[in-house]
Parts: sequence; C-alpha cells; structure tokens
Amino acid sequence: MTLLEANEQVFALLDEEEDENILIKLPAFYDYAQKQIATTVDHISANLKIEVEDSSEIDLNELVKEKLGKKLFKVQKIVSDAAHEHVFGFIYKFEKGTYRLFVYVYPDTISEETDEDYEFEISEEACPALVYYAASQVVVTDTDQRQYYAFLDRYNNVLQNISDTRRNNVVVKIVEV
Repeated sequence: MTLLEANEQVFALLDEEEDENILIKLPAFYDYAQKQIATTVDHISANLKIEVEDSSEIDLNELVKEKLGKKLFKVQKIVSDAAHEHVFGFIYKFEKGTYRLFVYVYPDTISEETDEDYEFEISEEACPALVYYAASQVVVTDTDQRQYYAFLDRYNNVLQNISDTRRNNVVVKIVEV
C-alpha cells in the first residue's frame, strides 16, 4: 500500500473530502503506527553476509546502518561455523570467518516530505491497521468518541489477527508408514 492509497482510505473512512489540515497530520500517524507494528507483530526482516578478517568487536547497529541504511531493532540470529559472542547491546565479538546475520530493522521515518508513492514497509496484511490508526487519531478530539473507539478497535483487531495467525500456524510433517 502506498501513502496515497492510505490517504484515500482514511478519507473514505471519515466520509470526508480531502482536507489539507488532515493531510498534514497523517504522515506522523502513519510513522508511529508503522513503527509500532514493525516492532510488535509484523517485523521487517533483513539478512546480511559479512566476512570478518581478524577477531574484532563489531557494532551491528552501525553495520546495518552502513549496509542497509536502516536502524537495527533486534538481532534474530547469527549463523556461522566461526565463534561469536554477545558483548553488550548490539556489540558482538566475532572471530575470523563468514557470518550470516538475520535481523529485524525499523522502517524508514514517514514525514510531510515523504512521497505519495512511498510503499509502507510492513506487510500488505498489516497495512489496513495503519489506516484505522490514522483515522482514529484524526477524530480523537471529536466530542462524540464512538468513531474514535470504532477505528481503534479495528486497528487492534487487525493486529490481533496477524498475531494469532502467526502464533497458531500448524506444521504438519507427513511420515510414510
């Protein structure tokens, strides 16, 4: 989903014509929601292959920023035949060898300057949550709070469904008898 598509859906939910005062606020709402979603139920995965020539301590946050242009959220796992150990925070000590790093990263910041064709970095199934969150924030100051709670409930339901689906996946192994 693009920023433009999300804007159109928010205005459809609000049953309003496009309003410049609302358009200015939407990027901040999308940014907050996308970061919240990416750090809770819909992680943005990345992986890197690195070659370590000499035993050294490496700040993985700096490495991910340099290689991917992203801020590191969490180290999922490190795969290698060579030894490594966690030192502190995102700093790891690596022995000489080849490593495959599996990490979660934060999404890019969305601001008023973000292009309308910007694609949200969370999965397509999580994008409707952004729309509901943004719509809820637009109406949060309304006297009648029913719309606010309805949009916020839909936001939470989308996230809960994603969480439940990913948690309850059943793996079936077929064994020949």
